[in-house]
Amino acid sequence: MTKPFRFYSWEKSATGDWSPDTGLYRLRDDSPTKLADWLWENGIRVQQTATIELMAHGNLRKAAELVRALAEQHPFQRPQIRDQYGCLSDVLFDSLLESLPSSPAEYPISSRVKAAVNGIFDR
Repeated sequence: MTKPFRFYSWEKSATGDWSPDTGLYRLRDDSPTKLADWLWENGIRVQQTATIELMAHGNLRKAAELVRALAEQHPFQRPQIRDQYGCLSDVLFDSLLESLPSSPAEYPISSRVKAAVNGIFDR
């Protein structure tokens, strides 16, 4: 049985790595393309935590847009970007964006997406 989602408010970090002062609001407010530009220079770990923050705050669609923007801006790194998300990469890269929620109000989601998202948070 999968656990129910627990969404975070934008004043609190899901990973403990972000705060409003270190860019949490920027994750919420900037476009995925701007975020991809900013996050690329900060490395994989920061990109992953940013993606997890977006998902934990209920915006799976923006998380998908972000990883797609990273891969589009750096096509030679696409396989590595895809690999870093494991079981969630299919959801982030291959799902129709319109089928992914962009706020907590748009949940529940399909069982395939739910299983992949829960897999990330169970680590």
